Amino acid sequence: MAHRGLTAVAFARALAAGVLVGLLYAALRVKSPAPPPVALFGLLGKLAGQSLPAALYALTAGRPVAGCVVWYGPADLTGAGPHTPEGLLLGHAPAADPGRARRASPVGRAGAEAPPFLLLQGDGDTMVPVAQSEALATALRSAGADVTFRAVAGADHLWIGAPDEAVEDVFAQSVAFAARVTRRR
Repeated sequence: MAHRGLTAVAFARALAAGVLVGLLYAALRVKSPAPPPVALFGLLGKLAGQSLPAALYALTAGRPVAGCVVWYGPADLTGAGPHTPEGLLLGHAPAADPGRARRASPVGRAGAEAPPFLLLQGDGDTMVPVAQSEALATALRSAGADVTFRAVAGADHLWIGAPDEAVEDVFAQSVAFAARVTRRR
């Protein structure tokens, strides 16, 4: 139990240093049927001079986003059905407003200016297909961004079914990534 508390402290420090983590939406208390993709916040923090949402700006103390850790996050909302997690993000089927779906999709905003990304997802995720993280990794790499992607063998959403060692490794990689990207500052 103590290691969970220490991990929480490490994540809080990472947030304060400007690193986004996959559970950020809980801190933002987003009022929507489903939280927006944390990757989108990471990309908006660096692209085209766009300002960060106020809550995110406060969490990062006004600094640009140093990095983005995404656990099992949706990345392409354009092809999802209305009752999928991706469809819930939009509040309707993506086909009803394809432009909005593209703008809300992190894959469509990937650019060389993106902060470093660490994408971690279970290869057996039944809620958000692993293809979502693979697509974001491909888009970021194609744009020249720094991205690391790892599929966790046997893990479903929320790391269900993954051995304890694999989940501990996910946390360790996330904290090590946060330490690496914040050292650059």
